[in-house]
Amino acid sequence: MKFYVGDEELGLVVETYKRYGSHLFIKYLDGSALDVIDSSGNYERVLQDKMLKQLQERNEVVDFEFLARKCYFDCVSFVSLYGLYMACLVKHDGNVPAYITIPSVIMGTWGMMRAKESIKIMEDIKKSNLFLAMNDSLGDDSELNVNTLDDYSYKNVRKIYKKVLKK
Repeated sequence: MKFYVGDEELGLVVETYKRYGSHLFIKYLDGSALDVIDSSGNYERVLQDKMLKQLQERNEVVDFEFLARKCYFDCVSFVSLYGLYMACLVKHDGNVPAYITIPSVIMGTWGMMRAKESIKIMEDIKKSNLFLAMNDSLGDDSELNVNTLDDYSYKNVRKIYKKVLKK
């Protein structure tokens, strides 16, 4: 899980874990880590259930419409700032004053970066919603699970989802 917006502290939200023999190395969203001995595999199942619950809680809390509006506003901002700069470029025959150039470029780039960030978050939410919809159908032997979900792109998860639907 790349981010979390629920009520839990980030030190309790599992980002990922790796198995090394009988050891589980667990990494939390606040950057802390824990090494647990799990020779039977029971703790790994409990950990996956916890991660699944945290993923469901995160997706319920995120306001998807707000993210879409924010993305739209950021795109309009950077397009209008670059448009303003281009208009000044034409008007001044290529000699645009620095007090127009610098803020236009900085603010336009800032708006573009914010829009890209919102798009990544929205894709991550869509990807995890697809995963949650097909999780029961995947089975225990599938490479895709709540721990490996971040390793897959939205397009790959969507392909897996379509294959699962066909079965």
